[in-house]
Amino acid sequence: MADITKIDTFIQSSPHPAWLATAQGHCAFANPALERVTGFNSDQINQADWRSFLLEEGRAVASASRISAINETQLLCGAD
Repeated sequence: MADITKIDTFIQSSPHPAWLATAQGHCAFANPALERVTGFNSDQINQADWRSFLLEEGRAVASASRISAINETQLLCGAD
């Protein structure tokens, strides 16, 4: 298993925006790059729906891709 401290350091120092979202779409974690790109502070990001960080024209595609990935993961893991 990977060392979570190393993963956190890697994500926190990345120049590229990264975030984790709950099943409902709310941000549970965001790195400083996302704060720089959006202009939101961490509290604002944690209250936001991740789709709000995308351009309007990309939201439908991103949402569909996310649902597809979740479904595929559930199939691979044997979840109901």
